Amino acid sequence: MQKFTIIQTATLHTGTLELSAAQHKGREHALKRVGKDRYEIISPVQFKVGEVISYEGDLPKALANVMIDEAAAKKEATKKEKAQRAKAEVAAAEKAHLLETLESEIKALGDELSQADGMEASLEIEARLDAKVAEFEAAKG
Repeated sequence: MQKFTIIQTATLHTGTLELSAAQHKGREHALKRVGKDRYEIISPVQFKVGEVISYEGDLPKALANVMIDEAAAKKEATKKEKAQRAKAEVAAAEKAHLLETLESEIKALGDELSQADGMEASLEIEARLDAKVAEFEAAKG
């Protein structure tokens, strides 16, 4: 049996279900008991949004957009989580590279400042150094 979560009102016409006692109550007229908590659908039975059922049988394609296969949903969620982690790792590596580059540029500007000839050259280098330090701080977050 496949486990499904109902995401839109769904009506099933055939197949076998595994339901809780609460889900069975009120639907007795449409179901025939075939085992413990297992029922064969004998007339159309409806399920509301949020209900979780186990279903065995040929699932009509029309119901594919109203029921989510729990196993497939978990697999998809895991896939998305992995993709997000990979994206975060790439972003972290890019940030580390950027910070390393900025540190190198700041050091080079510091060296250039220590060898600057004249006040005007020093002021120009200091302005570039201040901008680079601000860029570094912003990138660091």
